[in-house]
Amino acid sequence: MLNWERIFKCNFKYEDRFEAWRRIKRRNTLATPVYQLFLGPERHVHTVAYDVLLSYPDFSNPNFMSITDKDGKEVYVSEGVSPPIIPPEQNSKNAGIQWLAYSPNGTVTGDVVFCGQGYEKEFQYLLSQGISLKGKIALLRYGGSFRGNKVAMAQQYGAVGAILYSDPAEVAPNGISEKDVYPNTVFMPEHSVQRGTLKIGDGDVLSPLYAGKPILWKTGSLEKARADGDIPSIPAIPISYTSAMALLSRLGGPPAPSTWQGGLNVTYNLGPGLKDNMKTTITINGQYEVKQIRNVIGYIDGNEEPERYVILGNHYDAWTYGALDPNSGTSILAEVARAIMQVVNETGWRPGE
Repeated sequence: MLNWERIFKCNFKYEDRFEAWRRIKRRNTLATPVYQLFLGPERHVHTVAYDVLLSYPDFSNPNFMSITDKDGKEVYVSEGVSPPIIPPEQNSKNAGIQWLAYSPNGTVTGDVVFCGQGYEKEFQYLLSQGISLKGKIALLRYGGSFRGNKVAMAQQYGAVGAILYSDPAEVAPNGISEKDVYPNTVFMPEHSVQRGTLKIGDGDVLSPLYAGKPILWKTGSLEKARADGDIPSIPAIPISYTSAMALLSRLGGPPAPSTWQGGLNVTYNLGPGLKDNMKTTITINGQYEVKQIRNVIGYIDGNEEPERYVILGNHYDAWTYGALDPNSGTSILAEVARAIMQVVNETGWRPGE
């Protein structure tokens, strides 16, 4: 029998104790309990290890976005690290780092252009209005398409950097006051960001489309992945909607189309550039490390047609603690595995019987 109380009290709470980067450093902390769920007389379970190139932020030197006036004086600097708002046992300073995986390092300064959600038709619209993205920093709103495609499109149209933010219209539809966001509701608070990868291609950067195994020739490199468009060549940063407000409230140029307007209490202009000759700078500090990751694979042989498969799966890596993604799924899958293995071990049952 599935035990729904166990899903939350045991599985979910255990998984949610660790930040993703600590799981890797501790040799996949969650892999062991997942492995143990499949243990039985026949021990049809194993792990498969892969050596892959992973992207990490510089935890001691966070990324940031800044605005300077015409005299070079800073008038705004983004947080770089989201403040803790979750239970005390999860208040690690590293969990709040704001970053996008596989963004190149660097500092770029320029004029901002608001590019909507980063569809090609939106870049074409900007061109039709006489607004070029060449040498500019693209301000991109999350939603509608994959973040990696947004940055790739901005790069294709000549941007030298990209800034991504989540708009309150999607993530805080009831308003951005304290009573309307987490922890008082489920909606995104003012200093939170959406993290994630910018990688478009499949597989490891060093062995694209192939398993990351030592016996296989590593044909890839960061330089090749950038040249092929699998990862961006321009720095990119996620910011909060509070930081986006600092840009949008200063952005010059004509108003954006009505369909581009969002949930912040300001008219969204297109740019280019901020009013009063202000400039925007983004600084990215990251690092790359080859790390070993592991898949945990358990098998239950069917009574009929054992060569055919019914596959249940879920990833167990996360960008921070992963309460929603992936632990909500991992905890359910873990309980399904436990319940099925209990029946198998106690009765000898096999699928198809």
